[in-house]
Amino acid sequence: MLVHGVNVRPGKPTILAACKASGLDKAIIGLPGNPVSALVIARLFIVPLIEEWLGLKKRAVQKSLKARLMINLPSQAGREDWIPVRIDVKDGSLQAEPVFGKSNLIFSLVRADGLLKIPADATGLSAGETVM
Repeated sequence: MLVHGVNVRPGKPTILAACKASGLDKAIIGLPGNPVSALVIARLFIVPLIEEWLGLKKRAVQKSLKARLMINLPSQAGREDWIPVRIDVKDGSLQAEPVFGKSNLIFSLVRADGLLKIPADATGLSAGETVM
């Protein structure tokens, strides 16, 4: 086992390991059991790993939008947070509204249009701030 737990929320109980089986070195990624956590960790670790294994020179395009955050979002400094958000158009501009729910509730993914990243060095984001 190389790592047990990452500084990402949701997704902390992730396991990164290496195993020698049948004379081959194999990478092992243990995903968290909650759906939102598994999605975030797959995006952060598994997609780049598969792209590397496939020999892709540049990462697949990840769509991003700029939107105005509708409410304050607190965060603990030192940990990267990923928040499901719904995107609406009001008064001709895009607005991001968090979809609150625990990482075990799949409805937060169903109701969300995307994920908002709060960087590890931030203590949150303020209402009215432009986010991607």
